[in-house]
Amino acid sequence: MYFCSLLSLTFVILCFLSLRKSHSLLVKIFFFFKCFVFISLALVLFSAALNLRKYEVFSLERLIAEVRCRKIGNDEMELIFKPQDKRGKENKFILRGEQWMIGGEILRWEKPLYFLGMNSLYKLSRLSSRYLKIEQERLATHFELNGGTDKFWIFLYRHQRPFPFIEAVYGNAAYSFPKDNIRFQLYVNQSGYVIKEQPLR
Repeated sequence: MYFCSLLSLTFVILCFLSLRKSHSLLVKIFFFFKCFVFISLALVLFSAALNLRKYEVFSLERLIAEVRCRKIGNDEMELIFKPQDKRGKENKFILRGEQWMIGGEILRWEKPLYFLGMNSLYKLSRLSSRYLKIEQERLATHFELNGGTDKFWIFLYRHQRPFPFIEAVYGNAAYSFPKDNIRFQLYVNQSGYVIKEQPLR
């Protein structure tokens, strides 16, 4: 669509060049009409291409890990965490709670940078359990991932405002219940983490 828009604008320029060389009123009216059509077409195509690019940018999701989690007791669950990074190793955790939760840091850029191909930065830093009742939360289990929240992210949390092109730096988490015969797929989009379920075959 961007190509079509550029092509239409090229025709507009050619029309104007032709206008300058012609002395006939009828020819000028005809070329003026052609320019109007091409400008309208260029604007419509450019607008459609821009909206399509917005959809692509802000609906982008990257698969970053797979999780399998099942209950092994009344108050315990076994969780297997497998990063999609080729260097990442599969790890097993025993959690005490009703739900499992995974989260970390998110850096959102200002919107123009997304149109240039930038993606939000992220770091998974914590895996934990979760209780539905707040008074039981002290019994929850917590594990660090990837070294936890490091000095770089702490610096960004405290001093993000002076940096240009950074819209926000914040923590984000997603959680779910343990389920048998389900593979949980962990995605990150431009705003945070998303858990999707896939049945195990």
